[in-house]
Amino acid sequence: MNHAVLLQNEVQQSPNQNQVTFTDRFMLGPIEKYRKKGIFPFKFVSHIFLIFLTCAQILFIVNSQIEYSYNSIRTFQSMFMQGYDPNL
Repeated sequence: MNHAVLLQNEVQQSPNQNQVTFTDRFMLGPIEKYRKKGIFPFKFVSHIFLIFLTCAQILFIVNSQIEYSYNSIRTFQSMFMQGYDPNL
């Protein structure tokens, strides 16, 4: 059957306008569901929040590792390369 015919049949059969049909659940995106049915996309918002939280965590870890490696290089240079002249 054609997708449009399935949608028409489900719209005619559903007595409640806010009820999400089987086809709408899989074919509509979160924004389209919000516009059509008025259902707030909690799952979509939580995924966006988790993406930002993960990016912040990654940036924090990378920044810590960069500071650690910089401090390690400076310590190595001060301990073992005291009389080193890079111009020689």
